[in-house]
Amino acid sequence: MKKIIALTALLVISVSTYASAAGLATNTVSPAGATVYGGVASGSAASSTSPLFKLSTGVSALINFDTAGIGYALFTKHIKGTKVYGSAYDSTAISYLVVVPGVLTTTNTGSATAIPSGWTTM
Repeated sequence: MKKIIALTALLVISVSTYASAAGLATNTVSPAGATVYGGVASGSAASSTSPLFKLSTGVSALINFDTAGIGYALFTKHIKGTKVYGSAYDSTAISYLVVVPGVLTTTNTGSATAIPSGWTTM
């Protein structure tokens, strides 16, 4: 349940106009342990004193979203872990793919707003 809440929060904040995170641009891997900061109102600059959330040390995230702001797919991975976890806007499940330890890449996540085929649904 905590993973679903964390993934949902990351997604909402990432695509919201109230948040700013250059490392969370579409189909771009965030730095490990990144912190996402939010502004006070729509269009305001991000404030370094109001963090919305912080990824755990060694965890990177990647989000793919469409230009209309409707569809998205979100992926996370720990640098020492062997699984990439993901979920999409039209799914209530979390899926994973077993990979070798290392940094999160776009190789297995694709750029679509859906979980790629071949992933295992939890």
